[in-house]
Amino acid sequence: MSVPDQDASYPKKPSKFGHLQLATSGPQACPLKGSALLNSPFYNKGAAFPADERAAFKLTGLLPTNVSSLEVQSKRAYRQYASLDDNLAKNTFMTSLAEQNSVLYFKVSLKFLLQLHTPVHPTSMFLPDEQQILDT
Repeated sequence: MSVPDQDASYPKKPSKFGHLQLATSGPQACPLKGSALLNSPFYNKGAAFPADERAAFKLTGLLPTNVSSLEVQSKRAYRQYASLDDNLAKNTFMTSLAEQNSVLYFKVSLKFLLQLHTPVHPTSMFLPDEQQILDT
């Protein structure tokens, strides 16, 4: 028995995720401006928008006047994370960061992967403390 040609027999249903990009290699076009851009965790860079992007995306007056690079923001966010006392607070902080600014969330996650991973992973009891990890 032969299998029918799927394209001919079964019409493709449109994907509910068709509007999302699957992968990227370089800058993405941003269809949002103003507060809509800042409310989108996918496009929001927080204070890392340089002056030309702030003007182009109508963000002037919606962000602090000083531009803070993504690198500086990620270090600041990690210091906040590290200052929290328990894992629940740390998880809440990272969840909130992901919901507000996924660009910063992924920067922090990639830059400090081992430090973020150790408190929740069972093998963390076998790893050296954070200072030893940073010193190597």
